[in-house]
Amino acid sequence: MKPRIHVQQLVEAYLEPERITLDISAILDIQQAGVFQLAFDIPAGYEVERVVGREMGDAQLVAVDSHHLEGDDNTRLQINLLRKAIGRVGVTATLRRTLTEPNLMTPTGEAAEIQIVVPRIATDVEDVSGSLIVHGPESLQITSQSVSGMRNVAIAEAHKDVQAIRDGRFPGLREVLAFVFTHDPAELTIAAERRRPHVTARLLLTARIETGVVKYEARFFYDILYSAVKSLRLDVPEALAGEIRVASGGISKTTITPQPDDVPAGYIAWNLSGDSEFLGQRQFVLSWEQSTPELEVGKSTDYAIPGLRPMNVDRAWGQIVVSKAETLDIRAAAGFDGLRPIDPQHDLMPGVSVADAARAFEFHDAWSLSVTATRYELEEVKRTSIERALVRMVVTRSDTVSVQALYRIRSAVQRLAIALPADSYFDNAPLYINGEPKSLEHGDKNQLFIPLVNQNPETPFVLELRYAVPGDHRQLDLPTFPGHEGLQTEPAVQKVELSVYLPNELALLDSKGPWTNEQGDWYSKLNRHPGHGASDQPLLAWVTEGVGMKSQHATTFAVDGRLYSFTTLRPAPPPDGSLQLVAWDARALNLLVFGSMALVGLVFVRRSANNKLVVLALITIGLVLIGVFAPTLAMQLIDAYLLLAVLLVLLAWAVSGVLSRKPRPVPPPAATESSATPSEPAAAEPTSDEGQSPFEASGSNEEQGESGSDEGGRGDA
Repeated sequence: MKPRIHVQQLVEAYLEPERITLDISAILDIQQAGVFQLAFDIPAGYEVERVVGREMGDAQLVAVDSHHLEGDDNTRLQINLLRKAIGRVGVTATLRRTLTEPNLMTPTGEAAEIQIVVPRIATDVEDVSGSLIVHGPESLQITSQSVSGMRNVAIAEAHKDVQAIRDGRFPGLREVLAFVFTHDPAELTIAAERRRPHVTARLLLTARIETGVVKYEARFFYDILYSAVKSLRLDVPEALAGEIRVASGGISKTTITPQPDDVPAGYIAWNLSGDSEFLGQRQFVLSWEQSTPELEVGKSTDYAIPGLRPMNVDRAWGQIVVSKAETLDIRAAAGFDGLRPIDPQHDLMPGVSVADAARAFEFHDAWSLSVTATRYELEEVKRTSIERALVRMVVTRSDTVSVQALYRIRSAVQRLAIALPADSYFDNAPLYINGEPKSLEHGDKNQLFIPLVNQNPETPFVLELRYAVPGDHRQLDLPTFPGHEGLQTEPAVQKVELSVYLPNELALLDSKGPWTNEQGDWYSKLNRHPGHGASDQPLLAWVTEGVGMKSQHATTFAVDGRLYSFTTLRPAPPPDGSLQLVAWDARALNLLVFGSMALVGLVFVRRSANNKLVVLALITIGLVLIGVFAPTLAMQLIDAYLLLAVLLVLLAWAVSGVLSRKPRPVPPPAATESSATPSEPAAAEPTSDEGQSPFEASGSNEEQGESGSDEGGRGDA
């Protein structure tokens, strides 16, 4: 039985100026009987580079043993297989032919005709369906001249049967033509014309104006398409021709001799060439400087920006960026032409940036520009800013104050000076930056230096100091940041929070110094606590907010006692900025409160109710006055203990009043009319205090007095 073979074929033609390459991919569906040989008819003049089996979809690769060319013109490619091929199998072959067309090498304006004969399967087959795809570079303009045995189709349709070979051999080529064919012979004649080079030039001209000098840098970006060019022409001002240096390696400049006729007045034409021809994206840099007179403070001067002109290009445009020294102000002088102002931070061309740009302009044609520079005096500013600070002081019973100082800082110095209160000492590692331990540098008079060599001035960091100082609550001093060797002024200190922990047996009566007492709500003060469950953990989070802490070391500071919070802005150095606290023993204060109220209760226990009300009113008025002029003392006096003492006094007065009140006498029964006579007068009520105790008499008098006062309004009895 003879094999029945159906063929799906894809031919890819890669046209380059020096050669043409044909990739033949074929899927053979072999039925009924296998084959041990395959044959292809190929065009004359091609060399066979390789023949291999290839998997394509569900087609298995064939095992190729060898291949050779036969025929008078070597137009028959014979492929020998290692074993019988049957079913769906795939095979590929690569052919190559060298081209010597001068019209493909240089842009002559004439097209070269190239004939492409489609290789065909020479084995006896039943039917063939195939596609031809022509690939070409951007530098060649390819059109079809004549087509035989094929039909023009879309490129996507040509890929539907056989998968193309994608091995990255021709990265610069693109698909330009596609055809389909059948069993009949097919050939194609194309016309390929070398395109003329298309050159686009971009210029970024940077001018940095400083006192006494202007530094220029010109960066050129060239996009050269289709064909290479040997050199690039650039016209530069004749006055600067001797100053301009080529800062890019591999680029040399030569003066064109004789000069072209189209050179503008005052310019000279250069040729810029490299080690090879220019093609694709190329860039190079020119730089030069111009000395200027020293600019005085408050004076202005104009600077003319020179223009460099790329010539013999299809399109040229560019941008001008002006930067300046810190003491100068830059503005465009009146009369600039051919320029459009742009934002130097957002509108610069892709791939470039100028960090300190002050002004920027864009041009697309001839332009002229002068800028006016005015010099100003530079004022010294603080190089260190303490944005937030929290100082925690624990007053211990051993006359020692433990201190933790946390500062959120931005600084542009390398060493930050800090001075601690006198007699301060360290228990262990005293310095942490962002939770990491650091070493302190010691100076004279208890002054320390904090190294900040690796700190970014734009990034805040948290500085933590821990130390102890002998003393008590009577005067609490904060660390200070003095200037050092005239290199820095004192840091700008913003808000400072101070948390003071006093022992539980002390009651805070008053605070002195430029500090604001920030305690909790009124009800919490009734128990002498500055807020129920008060804590300074929110302040700790406030200081470290937005800083990448390396550890939680700042939260390990041990505290004990009652918390009192204070705050200030820009504190002065000690002693003017110190916090002074007045505290007393809490038990003695309670005893004083109870004793005073007990004394008031005993003194006024026998007095009238009006007198007692007057006394209570006077006590209330006194407490209000204390609250106005000494609020801290008032908060310690007006608490639960004072309310308890007042309640006890009122209770004692109430009990005393009840015990001293005389019972109302019961009148004798009235005599009957039958036993009474007109001559016997009724017995009068006793008018003396016989038989009454002193307390009963006193109570009777008070009742009478109160009754008389109530009925007649004449005052006390």
